[in-house]
Amino acid sequence: MVTNVQVRRYRPRQVIFNPGRKQAARLDLAFSREQYKVLGILVAAALVLGLLITQIMHHRSQAATMEVERLQAMHASLGDEQVHLLAARAQLMSKAHILALAGTKFELFEPDATQVRRM
Repeated sequence: MVTNVQVRRYRPRQVIFNPGRKQAARLDLAFSREQYKVLGILVAAALVLGLLITQIMHHRSQAATMEVERLQAMHASLGDEQVHLLAARAQLMSKAHILALAGTKFELFEPDATQVRRM
């Protein structure tokens, strides 16, 4: 097998600077005075519209941030209330509270060992 068959060395092309050579013609845009006015008005309107959209987005993000803070505060207060309610439920369901309530409201009490007979 023969290597380097049909392979040539890379030779970069050299660009020769010729000052007498004419450069490519530039696109010359000549606008009239009225066209510059219209272009200026369009640019100003686009700038104002961009600033208006930016202010609307800023207002919406501030409103959303305030709503999130309000909801977080409500969540924290509801969590505190839940803790208090769980503590109250635990106190109301305690055996000592039930026995005290049964004794005062219904005049019930636990029987002594001498009062209970087995059958």
